[in-house]
Amino acid sequence: MLALRKSVPAFVVFFLVVAATIGIGVHQAVGFAVSNAVHRDGEVRLRQWAGYINTHLPDLEEIVATGRLTPEQVHKLEVMRDVGNVFRFRLFGPDGKLILVSDKTTTRSNGDSVGGINLQARTAFQSGESQISVKNGEGETGRPDVYVQSYVRAHGANGQPIGVFEIFVDQTKMATFLKAIFGWAAAGLALLGSLAYLIPAFAFLQRNADATRAEDQISYLTEFDPLTSLMSRRSFTQQLDQALARPYAYLTTDAILFIDIDDFKSINDEYGHEGGDQFIVHVANAIKSQIQGHGYAARFGGDEFTVCLPGITQSSLKKICERILAAARKPALCGYQLINGEISIGVHLSHKTATSAELLRAADIALYNAKNSGKNRFVVFNEKMAHQLNARRELERRLHDAYENKEFKLNYQPIMDSKTPKIVGFEALLRLPDGNGGYIPPDEFIPVTESIGLIGPISKWAMHEALTTAKTWPGELFIAINLSPRQFEDGNLVATIKSAIEQTGFPSHRLELEVTESLFLGNTEAVEVQIKELKALGVSIALDDFGTGYSSIGYLIRYGFNKLKIDRSFLVAHDKDPDRLHGVLETIVSLGHRLGMRVTAEGIETAEQARMLGELKCDQFQGFYFGKPMDCDNVAITLLRSTADTMAEVKQLASGVIAGQSRKTGN
Repeated sequence: MLALRKSVPAFVVFFLVVAATIGIGVHQAVGFAVSNAVHRDGEVRLRQWAGYINTHLPDLEEIVATGRLTPEQVHKLEVMRDVGNVFRFRLFGPDGKLILVSDKTTTRSNGDSVGGINLQARTAFQSGESQISVKNGEGETGRPDVYVQSYVRAHGANGQPIGVFEIFVDQTKMATFLKAIFGWAAAGLALLGSLAYLIPAFAFLQRNADATRAEDQISYLTEFDPLTSLMSRRSFTQQLDQALARPYAYLTTDAILFIDIDDFKSINDEYGHEGGDQFIVHVANAIKSQIQGHGYAARFGGDEFTVCLPGITQSSLKKICERILAAARKPALCGYQLINGEISIGVHLSHKTATSAELLRAADIALYNAKNSGKNRFVVFNEKMAHQLNARRELERRLHDAYENKEFKLNYQPIMDSKTPKIVGFEALLRLPDGNGGYIPPDEFIPVTESIGLIGPISKWAMHEALTTAKTWPGELFIAINLSPRQFEDGNLVATIKSAIEQTGFPSHRLELEVTESLFLGNTEAVEVQIKELKALGVSIALDDFGTGYSSIGYLIRYGFNKLKIDRSFLVAHDKDPDRLHGVLETIVSLGHRLGMRVTAEGIETAEQARMLGELKCDQFQGFYFGKPMDCDNVAITLLRSTADTMAEVKQLASGVIAGQSRKTGN
């Protein structure tokens, strides 16, 4: 109340100033509005009258030319003078010379003399623009209080201008009416001003209250996340920094948790953003319910959360993480739908020897490892993870550089016919130089290429490059090219391969595409459609690395593969336990043949392995024993020398082409 009383004098002064300003402004506005309205109305009346007189006054050209009026014309002029509130008019010739005056149809009127020159009339005739002005006739003899004076062209029967009318229109009634209307409006404004005087104090107090509420809301939004009511990222890091700055903070062990929703994009895609928000709230509630009394949590951004558990023991930490995982796995209700999802947790145990940014980064690295380890779990940070993450980022950088600079290469490994000492085809193998004269193993860089989204453009290049090279080979040789499961997800695979075949002119029946069993873990219906479309192009489809993944006879029957490739791990196992593995290999070869497929064995490194597989009637051989992967120049050399009569001779020639190449390049 004291603050209100002190403010009253200021409000009084403020109100008086505003009221005076409004009064002056209203008076000026009323005057301007009345004048403007009178002007517009007078303009309309003037144009109507000018049109009327041009139409109804006969022989207007003769009047202008002679200055004489017939009795009929005099009568018409007297009638027209009373049309449209016109109380007087004068007619001038094109040169501004006065011809007649309405209230004196003789040769003079009120001091007007026929033959005088009116400059305004002459200007109006020459420019063709009407000159209109509002006049105040108070105190003038024979003039109304308010009238409009205008110079308007007169037109003859043919529509051509022949002179100028000076017309006077009485607008007194119009002005009086408008002043009354705007007077009421002014009274209304005065009333509003009075009301404004009665409530300024209340408005001031209300404004202060609103400002206080707004500040509180801004403060809340700064400190807390509006969707989940968890702490904001800013407030979490501030509180963590304060905890790290406390004396003897290093004596306690705190746990920092970095939490992320697994496959959150899929949840958003399936249930919409409303469903995504609902699942974020569900996870936030799961976190709050399990850390209650142990620490504090924040929504760090998007679908990420952070938790600090001060002074926690490792056993308690393990229990809390497991409970958070279990609570998040419970279905979340969104409308009439149940949303199922999971989370991953990265954990860092801190002894307060680092900054908050370093602690969070360590927890984030642990989260990254939890994701790569299969998700839906928690992983505790160790220094080895940091080295692995740095190596991963360096590999990602290397992949991007290699793609931009066209550094990828293709090697080709020969595939032999088991019955004759002849090469029947080659498998194209992608190679990535490490920058030091060697190659990065494919099993290291291919998964990373898939995860960072480069597999599509790199595979497109590899397809075109391999087909261009293979087109130079003898017509009976085929080229085998590996496909990634990620390529089937894009939806552009069939079009990409078809385009490569058409651009290179490579015969589609000489192209063999290899897929692995991991392909069938996703959308099998979409995969089946694409495989059928690929086979419709005339290419062959081979199931690679059979026996290492999710081997199923159902897959073999459903997709109708043209070839089955036995993984090299069977040969390694056969060398260790030939009695048991011999029957397994025999079954696989027999199964492939019964399903109408050719069978190729990979990873053959010895003559004994080749002999054994030959006895099992395996159709094709591939491995270091017959030839290492080689570049396209050495393929040409090998093909020129591949007319040897025996398989042993081919093996000796082909395997020696690239001396010193490490087996790390794969087979």
